[in-house]
Amino acid sequence: MLHQSGALTKDYFKSYLKLVLNSGDLSIEQAQEIVLQRLFGGDRSALGKESMENFQRACEEIKQIKPSL
Repeated sequence: MLHQSGALTKDYFKSYLKLVLNSGDLSIEQAQEIVLQRLFGGDRSALGKESMENFQRACEEIKQIKPSL
């Protein structure tokens, strides 16, 4: 889990999600859960509201492009 030292960007989360998706045959939901556990420690409020909003935006964008990953 990361320490809260500023909001993480949507692009950061998109890159991380792409990395997780490319590491195996995973659904976007599985990748989201892995990222939530690794970066947020399973606590959606751990990195602050802005980081969580950016994570959710990244997830929505990844859902739009997943077939091309």
